[in-house]
Amino acid sequence: MCKDGGSQVGAIFTMGFCPDAPHLLAMGGAKGAVTVWD
Repeated sequence: MCKDGGSQVGAIFTMGFCPDAPHLLAMGGAKGAVTVWD
């Protein structure tokens, strides 16, 4: 991944793809935010 999208969540603690919709990526981080990319 080459895009700086993690700054919205701070340091990334976890990320994962949805098994039912493989184009969805969710990540959570130090700022207590969750981001979902489609």
